[in-house]
Amino acid sequence: MIDETAPPRPIRICIVDDQTLFRQTLALVVADQPGLVVVAEASNGEEAIRRALTERPDLILMDIGLPKIDGLEATRRIKDEMPSVRVIAITAYPSFDMLRRAMAAGVDSFVLKDAGVDELAATIRLTMTGRRVFNGGLLERFLDSVREPREPHNLTARELEVLQALAAGHSNTIIASRLRVSEKTVRNHISNIYVKLGVSGRTQAVLYALRTGIVADAGIPVPGGGKPPATS
Repeated sequence: MIDETAPPRPIRICIVDDQTLFRQTLALVVADQPGLVVVAEASNGEEAIRRALTERPDLILMDIGLPKIDGLEATRRIKDEMPSVRVIAITAYPSFDMLRRAMAAGVDSFVLKDAGVDELAATIRLTMTGRRVFNGGLLERFLDSVREPREPHNLTARELEVLQALAAGHSNTIIASRLRVSEKTVRNHISNIYVKLGVSGRTQAVLYALRTGIVADAGIPVPGGGKPPATS
């Protein structure tokens, strides 16, 4: 029998950063948040992979610029072995190319190194629900760097719903459940989206939609409850 009065299991976190002072400070800050526990630390990509496979954390705060193996390659290798682990990239210098490569590597969410404690905690908790989160300041800087006029598209209303769900980080299974359709139908919609937008994959579709403003009103979650800034 499940004890419904028992507190929920804490989120087990691994922190990866090559700057010792920043990593240790971040560990103290995270551990001070209710429901979060730091189970491992690592200073480079090789150590991150080893500690992740040993400690099996729920979520990894991953610096991008790591020695030996960078954060994106470490993420890719960890995700190959532990598909369910969530990874939040922490970075001080966001760019369109970095976000594109990070999403392709399997990064779930993004947060700036100068984010506040509440913002970081909110990003962790939202990411653990399966959502893709752009730290508020990061999303604004990202969109500013790639802002373009809105481009015409001929997506249907249902295809827009699917694209919005993709941008929020939902899996095909979750999209099918929420739209009350089969996963095959979702895959068909996604194939149509790729053709209409002229892209070749999920990551390109999401970035195209963000860049052109197609999903600017989709409510992509940012800590604090806001929506992403408009692109026009």
